[in-house]
Amino acid sequence: AVQDEAQSSDTDEIIERLYKRGDYKQTVTELSRLIPSLEGKDAAKARYYIGRSLIELKKYRQAAGYLSDEGVRKYYPREADFWRD
Repeated sequence: AVQDEAQSSDTDEIIERLYKRGDYKQTVTELSRLIPSLEGKDAAKARYYIGRSLIELKKYRQAAGYLSDEGVRKYYPREADFWRD
């Protein structure tokens, strides 16, 4: 459980440090590196923010792949539906 908390806080730290400051390319890079070690809601959150970052980078087709992920649809249904339409 401690490791899960660390990984969750890593995800949050990347979002705060990079995504919220507009560094979308680095957000994608760092969250992509983290995803293999994440599960469930943490993995969905990372994929969701990768998708949002790709939208900001105008890579819409790539973003759609992340936002249509089963976990993203499960944990972030409203957001996933909004960006998929």
